[in-house]
Amino acid sequence: MFLTTRSKSLISVAVEVIISEGEFLAKAAGATYINVGTLLPVYEETLPRTAKALYEAKKPWVLDPVAISIGSLRTRLLNQLKEYKPSIIRGNASEIIALAGL
Repeated sequence: MFLTTRSKSLISVAVEVIISEGEFLAKAAGATYINVGTLLPVYEETLPRTAKALYEAKKPWVLDPVAISIGSLRTRLLNQLKEYKPSIIRGNASEIIALAGL
């Protein structure tokens, strides 16, 4: 794929907007649902910052650890997110067991 300098700049700006949106929405929302079913590389930075903002603001949030353990990024990210104490963890039995590290 061929990208011009302008295209690369626009992509960089779009990624920065996505990264900052999570923190903004965490502060604005009454509660938040984080589902990692569709995991994009930018979420490696976005989701922990969002979860941290929710935790610090004492806002309730739900973590849905979809398909934990199918890849190192997903597993590492979900284990990092649980450190921010989700109010609810919504998952099937195998997802809950994997997230608990049993």
